[in-house]
Amino acid sequence: MTAQLPEPPPVPDVAPAAPAGAAELPRAGDEGMRFGYNDGLDAGTPKLGLLPESGSDTVRLRMNWSTVEPQQGQYDWSRFDELYTQLLGMGIRPLWYLMQAPCWAGDPRYACADNAGSPGVDHAADLGVFAAAVAQRYPESLGIEIGNEQNDPRFWPNGQDPVGYTALLAQAGAGVEAVDPEMPVIAGGLAPVARSKNGKIPWRTYLGVMLEHGAAGYVDAIAFHPYVRTAPKEDPGPVSGALVDKVRAFMDARGAGEEPLWVTEVGISTVSKPPKTERQQADGLVSILGQMQERAIPVTIVHRLVDEVRSDFPLEAGFGVVAADNGTRKPAYCAIAAWRGVPCG
Repeated sequence: MTAQLPEPPPVPDVAPAAPAGAAELPRAGDEGMRFGYNDGLDAGTPKLGLLPESGSDTVRLRMNWSTVEPQQGQYDWSRFDELYTQLLGMGIRPLWYLMQAPCWAGDPRYACADNAGSPGVDHAADLGVFAAAVAQRYPESLGIEIGNEQNDPRFWPNGQDPVGYTALLAQAGAGVEAVDPEMPVIAGGLAPVARSKNGKIPWRTYLGVMLEHGAAGYVDAIAFHPYVRTAPKEDPGPVSGALVDKVRAFMDARGAGEEPLWVTEVGISTVSKPPKTERQQADGLVSILGQMQERAIPVTIVHRLVDEVRSDFPLEAGFGVVAADNGTRKPAYCAIAAWRGVPCG
């Protein structure tokens, strides 16, 4: 972080729970690229058993603020404590992305039922307190990402404009800095939206406003999701790599060229249009990972580990490298593990 941060908010008294030996695990910025999957995981779930042979040293996990702090100042970490310990025991650092503000921290202009969607700007300092609490309780995490695809209302409902979102980043950065200056804070991965449609904001527009309002000074990295569509026989690796190059050039032109760029989601679905075979998915994901490594991307996260059948988003049934039965491995699982130098049984 390079800019002057706001006055840090007070931090609640929470106890970290880190197993011995966790500090020896690789971190972002260490030699090599950190790699993992974006998926929903719970302690003891069958999915956890898929991680040791997957080549992962991180995993991107959603943490809903409304679940942990439904009432201000009252925390319930039960869903995450054991999961955190189990992951570190497997040699995997979690990367948390914070979502779903509780109703008390939402924008009052919007009705709230179970959660408020994105936090209200007036509650930016409260977000800072929460982010600090996460950093303090889970100090061996890979980082804390603020939101997800905030330029797409499907994933950041009641979303802030980029000015408001940058205000949230400022307080999140200040809160984490106050308790753990070494914990990376990452601006939520932007969706690769090229044109405005259905409330979506093009990534260039959103990122440009963020940078104009000082976002690069409030966080330790900017995240992007370089999903691309290619013809069935076209290699998606160079296409994703070229998109990352465009993002970096855009940042460089606005004085943020030194800011690390993390890829916190990228994937290939076997039920996409046009469709990809499982072999094409395997080759394509390995190619994408190679492109990111060549560009010295510190962290690359593949979406997702296990297929999820969803009527509202059919593509999820094909993004996994493991079938929805939690056991049948697609070719991509072992192809990626081999690329990472990990034996795959």
